[in-house]
Amino acid sequence: MQGQNMKIFASLMPSKLLLSPKSASGQEKIYGAWVATKDFYRALLQHGTFNEYHFFTEPEGIVQLKTNLLQLNVGLDRVKIIVLDDMRRYLRDIQYTLFFTSSPNLSELAHLRLRFSKRLFPICGLTHAISYVFMLRSVFFANMVAEVYPFDSIICPSRAVFTAAQNLSRLVSRSFKKNRGWKLAYNGRFDRLPLGVDAGEFSNIDRNNARKSLGLERNQIIILYFGRLSSFDKADLCLLLAAFKEIALKKNNVSLLVAGVETEQGYGLKLKNIAREMGITRKVKFIFRNCLKEKHLIYAASDIFVSPTDNIQETFGMTIIEAMAAGLPVVASQWNGYKDLVVHNKTGFLVPTYWTKLNSDLMFLNGILGRWQKEHLYFAQSVALDTDKFKDYLLRLINNPALRKKMGGEGRRRVLAEFDWKKVIPQYEKLWLKLYGLSKRYKTGRQREPVFMPDYFYAFKHYPSRILDGKTRIGITEKGLSFLNSKKLPCDIEGQLTGVIYIRIIFAVLSYFCRNDYGRISEVERYASGFIGRSLSTAISRHHIMWLLKKGMIRVTS
Repeated sequence: MQGQNMKIFASLMPSKLLLSPKSASGQEKIYGAWVATKDFYRALLQHGTFNEYHFFTEPEGIVQLKTNLLQLNVGLDRVKIIVLDDMRRYLRDIQYTLFFTSSPNLSELAHLRLRFSKRLFPICGLTHAISYVFMLRSVFFANMVAEVYPFDSIICPSRAVFTAAQNLSRLVSRSFKKNRGWKLAYNGRFDRLPLGVDAGEFSNIDRNNARKSLGLERNQIIILYFGRLSSFDKADLCLLLAAFKEIALKKNNVSLLVAGVETEQGYGLKLKNIAREMGITRKVKFIFRNCLKEKHLIYAASDIFVSPTDNIQETFGMTIIEAMAAGLPVVASQWNGYKDLVVHNKTGFLVPTYWTKLNSDLMFLNGILGRWQKEHLYFAQSVALDTDKFKDYLLRLINNPALRKKMGGEGRRRVLAEFDWKKVIPQYEKLWLKLYGLSKRYKTGRQREPVFMPDYFYAFKHYPSRILDGKTRIGITEKGLSFLNSKKLPCDIEGQLTGVIYIRIIFAVLSYFCRNDYGRISEVERYASGFIGRSLSTAISRHHIMWLLKKGMIRVTS
């Protein structure tokens, strides 16, 4: 029996969730959302205090997910990896403290809770990028029409995305009210909690050894950009090259290191060509491969971290807190979640950004044919950085080693105090337990069908030649008798049908024919329920009967 004080965390966990995304060439991509998700689960299992962690995944992904979790170097003694098809039984039998998803879309879990659980529990999602036009439908609208409660939460890692998520939700509500006369609203809540890093991973790495490993000069002041290489959804690094050129003309002992992986095809080569045209190739080094494996060396080898992001896709800034954890002063655009991370004049400098009101003319295709990338680029190219301040802040740090050391130290102390996973995970648990307490004040009430519930039989019942019902007579075939005698598991049950077709129900159905040549489907179902010792739903028993008919183990009699 589950104890009253038992804390059980559950999460949808596709087996590929913890695998790094790949480009068309097979090279690893760097997405802050992927890094944050992987590190979140690792930190949760390292520092979390829940009694059990239930991860639901697809049947064919069980082995892969276990392998992925083991690679995170965390103990799995409190972990249960459960096939998705068993989720219905677990939702029915377990009182979950929380069900978590790494997406802001709560509608799928709300759908499952409504259909299968007799108890209420909080559902929490986590935002990353929310600027894609399709998310207005697939996330914000979906959450409004789902059975979401006031104790369900979308967690936002920064004040910027917290406000943006609320604005987008209101935008959808206003649009439906204005254009359709419908009153729609998101009934859940938004909460703000940061992401984190394992600060210990970024300490005790010798700078000279790191530079030697990366082939960097020892006597240079190195400015580092590390992250995704894309003008579509990250940053216009041409501005960084232009600013660095002016600095390099004044300072001979300064180098620029650009590290990352392309998500915009050809962008790395474009940057190399621009650097060559500017005549700064000798002062700029590019590292495009093995970035994640060499990440800690790259930070350790550098003196100043820079991130001039200008894109609405950015929400937090994982590389910012990684750089601070490595003791680097930061020069970053005063934009999005960066404003929560960098303390201006203390841990680094925030470069002012400028924008103006523009909208419809830049979004004339609204994401059609994947044009969200172009739209993000159009908007990003309308965001301006104060380039004079940008260069000034970099020069202040270049000219003042003591200031670099002071700001770098302040940044690391800030990470240890506020962004180390040891400090962050307890904040998540505190929120989850608060939401769980709120959920106890609500009753499940009348069970309603979820919106967009697919009734495939209703929609497609005109497809077959004949509809079988409880009065239809069926009998066993030679193949069915052979199975009864051999008890050999049909290969069809393994793999994709695991958790859907059960050998004991197959055996129960076929056993009816040990004493009867044929029988009505309803009679066979009653016998199978008695044989197993529990009542089978019509859907489950009919599914097994139809599968046996499909495989030729039973037949329809006249």
